[in-house]
Amino acid sequence: MAWTQTTAPTVASLGAQPVDPDLTALAGLTSTAGLVEQTGAAAFTKRLIGVAAGTSIPTKSDTDTLISTALSALSGVLTLRGDTDCSANPNYPVGVVGDLYYVTVAGKIGGASGKSVDVGDAYICKTAGAAGNEAAAGARWFVLEHNVSGVLLAANNLSDLASAATARTNLGLGSLATLSQVPNASIGPTQLAATAVTPGTYGSTTQIPVVTVDQQGRVTALTVVAILVGLLTSPPGFQPDVTPYLETMAALNIATPATVESPSWS
Repeated sequence: MAWTQTTAPTVASLGAQPVDPDLTALAGLTSTAGLVEQTGAAAFTKRLIGVAAGTSIPTKSDTDTLISTALSALSGVLTLRGDTDCSANPNYPVGVVGDLYYVTVAGKIGGASGKSVDVGDAYICKTAGAAGNEAAAGARWFVLEHNVSGVLLAANNLSDLASAATARTNLGLGSLATLSQVPNASIGPTQLAATAVTPGTYGSTTQIPVVTVDQQGRVTALTVVAILVGLLTSPPGFQPDVTPYLETMAALNIATPATVESPSWS
């Protein structure tokens, strides 16, 4: 007897597994090493291992390297570490480059000999190092002042003073600093500097004072010389020696005549 097929065979009738679309899609991937990512129904892609592309999957080693590189790039960035009450003049803390501390109470940072700081200032670490006072750690820190407005600039030569008159009063200058000349009777013994001259009365009936005056009119030296009266009391017929008289004239800076004749009495 002959057998005749009346229906087409099916996968099920033959005992075979039907075609799976997911497996078909996976079979179409390349043999390159990587991680498979499902992007949709029966849709897959492969992501490479490493950092070669933006879609690559980095390994732990790759991640560590990326983090280390990022941290190195951040070196020196300011980091707020907290507030500091400087009323007791504390020392500098242990510092890492970029550490920033905000001053909440005025005083000094770095001990009694440290830098003066005001409320709102900040002190910043520029070189890493241990804690210490100004002598030990001060060079590793600098102060950022918040109130630079109102300071005097050297280039302005004090023209930026709020009140020059008040400043002169505070310095004890009074009006003297603005005078072009000193008024009469405004200077007394207490305003003059002492000279080398000894106070006293110079000159008498037998002495002549010899005064030395400088270009400013100050007496810088004062002496006396005796008056020679022998010329007027010489007896008749006596011809005195005029040499002492010439010496007296020289001491007094008095010009002497070209020729001097000794007087004579008859």
